[in-house]
Amino acid sequence: GVTGVQTCALPICIRGSVGKPAGVAAVLAWSSKESGERVIDLHIGESENRFELRGMPPGTYELIVEPEDSGLKALARQMVVVGDRHVDGVVMTLVVASEIHGTVKVEDAATPPDLGELTIAMSGETIYGMPEAVVAPDLSFVLKDVVPTRFKVGVRGAPDCCYVKSIRYGGERIPDAGPDSGIEFASRSTLEITLSATAAQVEGAGVDKDGKG
Repeated sequence: GVTGVQTCALPICIRGSVGKPAGVAAVLAWSSKESGERVIDLHIGESENRFELRGMPPGTYELIVEPEDSGLKALARQMVVVGDRHVDGVVMTLVVASEIHGTVKVEDAATPPDLGELTIAMSGETIYGMPEAVVAPDLSFVLKDVVPTRFKVGVRGAPDCCYVKSIRYGGERIPDAGPDSGIEFASRSTLEITLSATAAQVEGAGVDKDGKG
């Protein structure tokens, strides 16, 4: 994070700059780690790169900058800690979106299940939507235009005989619940999704000793 060094009276300001291509306007948003509040706060013009956020209460904030009304998909993120001082010199640089490649594996299947409608979808906190991809016949997929953010992964269209056993990114399991759910984007890491075809084997369970449900 970035911590200010200039003592001041309230209101506190966060000041910094954004590295972005010429001719690209941007939007700066911030979210409070304490309250969860998210605010789209500031427009940064095509010829501008400086920003100033005024009246920020003490706390921990994540600043997010994304291009505005442009064909460019990119993102900049920075954690900032605000105390009783102005925060100066925050430097953010837009990182252009890239691709995530992945594979699907099916375990415990006596015969290959039909995965023709299997779709992998990402979700995350960005101004524009996150990508999704249909799994190819060779069980590979490519998620395009992925910005460097924290994200989750969902699986749709799995046959009834299958359930999602695990989702790993760069070899690490992605938590799907709790405050640490999701995982940070990492360049050139791959997604590995494992399905188990044992879902049908538990159907009909739950009868008592007399054979009643």
